[in-house]
Formats: sequence, structure tokens, C-alpha cells
Amino acid sequence: MMRHSFKKIAVNNSKDFEEHLGDLLNKTWEVIRVSSLVVDNCLKVKSVRDNKKYLYLLMMSRNLLSDCCCCLDALERGHERTILNNLRMILEDLCCIIEASENEKVYAALQHGEYQASRSISFAIKQYPTQDIGGLYGMLSKTSHHMTPGLFARQWVNRDGLMSHIKPFDPNRSLAQLDILLMVTHFARLVGEVAEKFCVDELEVPYFWTKKKNRVPSPPINITVCEIAEKIAEKMLQQ
Repeated sequence: MMRHSFKKIAVNNSKDFEEHLGDLLNKTWEVIRVSSLVVDNCLKVKSVRDNKKYLYLLMMSRNLLSDCCCCLDALERGHERTILNNLRMILEDLCCIIEASENEKVYAALQHGEYQASRSISFAIKQYPTQDIGGLYGMLSKTSHHMTPGLFARQWVNRDGLMSHIKPFDPNRSLAQLDILLMVTHFARLVGEVAEKFCVDELEVPYFWTKKKNRVPSPPINITVCEIAEKIAEKMLQQ
């Protein structure tokens, strides 16, 4: 009985989410698709596949993009708290990839399961100072693990006066969903950028970087990312 009730609310949430935030959701999926193609293009290069370190870190990157897909799928069904935990893990592992790509000792420890990903946060902040990695990590750590009033706000009392594990989607109170869409967009794009950087010398036509490891001024996906950010800002102001 509980399973059927849970699934029914999730299905209804998906319909409501599609109606009110479907365009933003689709654009976020597009960002993941582009970063996935960037990683896949790296994996198509023989010299990259033959480099064990590159292969290992690219497969880690691919896994993070799969996690982003799961976050979006869970979001439209209403499983918000699970997503925040996953986003924290995605950010930790992404920072670990950033450090391991430049530090052989970290890479070796990572291979043997002897490295704690959270230790890479400070290194990643220095490498990508404009990405607000520190602020995002602090916020995710607080909301996903600590007992704050926000945790209680995620619970829902249904019409029978009982606790429900999923909140029905309310388009007029969707700040949490909009925040998550923004973070998934940000992380998914950054995964593609980070993954391409460490094997850019092996690529004929990089997407995010030049051969001298300078950022491409305006990769096409930036247009979609800006559209998402602007639309989310507009919707937030309406609430």
C-alpha cells in the first residue's frame, strides 16, 4: 500500500514538474548531454584510452554525469533530500578528479581506495576560483547532513494528517527545485570542462579548452547555461 501511494505521488509530481518547469529541466538535460559527449570524445582517442590515468579519471567523470542524470530524474519525482546528498558527493568526487589529474600521489591513493575525496576541496578551490566550490560545498554539507530547520520543512503532512515521504510539487513554492536545477547545470558543465583539460593535448578539436590550455571564450553550451540561469533567476523573483 505504501509503495503504491509513494509511486502515485511521484508520478503526479512528474506531470506537474513537466508542466511548470519542463523547459528548464530539458535544458539541464542538454548540458549533461554535451558534457557526456565531451567525455566520450576524449575516450575515442586511442592515446587517451591507452593512458591508464586518463582512462580512470574519465570513467570517474562519466559516473558523475550519470549521477547528474539520476538527480534530475529524482527531482521531477520529488525526492529532494536524496538529491542534496548526491550533489555533495558529485562535488567531492569532481574535486578529487581535479587534484588527482595533477598529483600522482593522490591518483595512486585514489586507485587503492585510500584517499578521502573531501580533502581535495581546497585544491579545487584554488584551481577554479570563480566556480564558488567552497561556498557550494559548505551549503551542501550543511543541508544534507546537519539537523537544521530546513530538514523539517522537507516533510509533508497530507490531507489525512499523516507524514508523507514526498511533497507534492507546488509551482508557487519551487525555490528548492530551482536551486537544484542550477547546481546540476553548474556541476554537469564543470565535469565536462575538468575532464577535457587533462587530456586536451591528445584532442584534435577540444570543446572547452585551447591547445595551450586556455579556456575557449564561448563554448556553445554557455548559451544554454546562461538561459537556464536567467530563467531560474526570473522565476525566483516571482516567488
